[in-house]
Amino acid sequence: MPFSIRNSLYVDIYLWKRKLARIMLCQMCQTSIKIAFNPSNLDNGSIKASGIIHDLLESFYQSIRIGCFICRQLWVRILEELECVRLTSVDETVPKSYDSFYADIEALKDNIGDADPQSQVRFEAGSTNEKAWIVMRLSGCDVRVDFILWPITPKYVSSALALPVEFSSQNHSTANSTSLWCHWFTACTKSHVTCSQSKQSQSFVPDRLIKLTLDKAENKVRWRLVCGSDTGIVPYLSLSHCWGSSQHTRLEKDKYADFFEVSTDVDLPKTYQDAFKIALSLGCGYIWIDSMCILQDDNEDWRTQSSNMGNIYGNAQCNIAATWGEDGNDGCFSERDTCVIEPTTITLDFTLNNTREYLLYEYSTLHEDVTKAPLNTRAWVMQERYLAKRQLNFAKRQTYWECRELFASEQFPAGVPPEMWNYSILPRAEPSPRLNYENEIKLVRSWCELVEEYSTCSLSHGTDKMSALAGLAGEMRNTTNDIYLAGHWRRNLHRQLCWTHEVDHLHGFTRSRYPSYVAPTWSWASFAGPILMDLFYYNNDFNGTSLVHVKGVSVKAEDPSQLHGFTYLSLTLQGVALSGNATYTGDEDGDHPYKYSLSLYDEVATLGLRLATALEVIILWDENLSSSEKDPDRRLRIEEGRGGNLWFMFIYLGDHWGDQRELVGLVLKQVAVSGEERPSYSRLGSFKAHEPNELLQGKGLGYITDDSKFRDSLDLANPAIADLVHEIIII
Repeated sequence: MPFSIRNSLYVDIYLWKRKLARIMLCQMCQTSIKIAFNPSNLDNGSIKASGIIHDLLESFYQSIRIGCFICRQLWVRILEELECVRLTSVDETVPKSYDSFYADIEALKDNIGDADPQSQVRFEAGSTNEKAWIVMRLSGCDVRVDFILWPITPKYVSSALALPVEFSSQNHSTANSTSLWCHWFTACTKSHVTCSQSKQSQSFVPDRLIKLTLDKAENKVRWRLVCGSDTGIVPYLSLSHCWGSSQHTRLEKDKYADFFEVSTDVDLPKTYQDAFKIALSLGCGYIWIDSMCILQDDNEDWRTQSSNMGNIYGNAQCNIAATWGEDGNDGCFSERDTCVIEPTTITLDFTLNNTREYLLYEYSTLHEDVTKAPLNTRAWVMQERYLAKRQLNFAKRQTYWECRELFASEQFPAGVPPEMWNYSILPRAEPSPRLNYENEIKLVRSWCELVEEYSTCSLSHGTDKMSALAGLAGEMRNTTNDIYLAGHWRRNLHRQLCWTHEVDHLHGFTRSRYPSYVAPTWSWASFAGPILMDLFYYNNDFNGTSLVHVKGVSVKAEDPSQLHGFTYLSLTLQGVALSGNATYTGDEDGDHPYKYSLSLYDEVATLGLRLATALEVIILWDENLSSSEKDPDRRLRIEEGRGGNLWFMFIYLGDHWGDQRELVGLVLKQVAVSGEERPSYSRLGSFKAHEPNELLQGKGLGYITDDSKFRDSLDLANPAIADLVHEIIII
């Protein structure tokens, strides 16, 4: 049914409830958008248009001043390009005068090196299948902002109208959105069936908690440390925050007794003070904060508590996330420019006789507010966020709510539409990755998503790599009854071995293994940097024939639960492996930066089969070398490692773009291990051969490429390939 006049009235009521104006666009933006999305521009059901919104900077300046949603967003992006990203007050997003505005524009052009004297605000618009978007850019500076035009549905408006609280995103501080986050929390605890069924221990309480009381007479929050053995089972909240460079209140041995005395919060970091207020507003008198509940100068206590993070965050009533703050001085709450978050609508008729109300949404809002906020770049926060039943994210521009049934924000208090998740930088079925227990396939895929995101996060100490993931790994293990192996799982382990780094064309950040032992070389956890899990493991539609068998795994760990503190893991594989060396034949700056030619030594002497002397492959080395490598010792070590005799172990034969076979395997190098009788190997990287038929046929394996369908695995006991099959121990 077309979006009727009555439905438009619903929007009017909705905006009245939000205490908002119907239109927050300047006249130039309104006119340009309506011209762009005129039905006369339709071509086979789609629109593609472009033009000028502001041909003079003076016009752009005035629209910023009056609070135009689009122009203000573009101006904020310009300030970010000028590295004014720490906008600490609303006034900083509004130019104080035309002279200061013009100076910033000129500075931006100087920074980017664009000498174009004509600065105009231009747009590009498009639509397909009732989805529409518009891109605004400042010519001469190449700064752009992308917007989605989302059709407001009667169902969504009705759900927003059903909210029992009146609220307004016109508050200049997120601290003033208390009624909204209290509504989210209450609705979840009382009516969300899925959230009430989430895994939670009925007998767990942290070893230590902070007890909060409000002194109404003095309007101060008082706190003291208490032991869980004394409180019994009580509801509590938890806090996720960046330590940064601020001076934190720390629980230490010589202050231990002092923490049990009642104190006011005046001397605590602002983040802690704000978290106390939030906890009390939600009716909760206990909170868990790492620096105040873990002895910071006691390694044994740290190991005990870090092993228990899954329970601590998983059993909290809600996790408070100081998402935007870089340290404890920033706090949870923030001042914001309300013009860039208020729901802004416009009426369009570009689908012929179907006038609809559209909401303008800035494309990267969710990505910048949450995904790439300072807090969520910390590896430790991954499990804190995704183990929590509920989380309140205090972002720079607005507050977000996350639970199993609802992902909402001040812009979308009844729920951020799934369409907005799919428009994010990394489209996915949910706004944030979390373990999906619906079935085994979805659980494996969600684990891979978590691992990939985790690998992009930073750690102050690389040795914490496994500890910071132990809570999530423990939850996964409890569900699957599988054996955890430093970021991998024993079930279908052969499908997990060909993970790769995120391709950076040799000019990205340095990827190196941790100097201290964290995980075996065959585990993605052994080095720092973004990784990609193999389709062979998590994509059920991926066809492939396994060429290797896992003979055994040996595990040693300091942690009794074997979730972290690994000291040794060895993997014994049985499969086809050939020795040889690799010669670089690619072009670092061209289309084939990872191309190598393999010269293979291993001959099948007993069968007298023809030997393919060379094989063209792509090698993705685990540790990278770029043209700008500054450490000569590191360069020498890596180059020596890649030289000489290497082993190439075939892991699987899979689809390459659906029309030909692709051979995928590991690049290995023999290493000396004292006390070991059999040789051991370390992983150096992975390889792919896009045209392996000649090699496989020459080795008596041609039949696996001739099959019209992939077989599950290769018969390694076949006498015809006995000379090719080896047992290799990778450490």
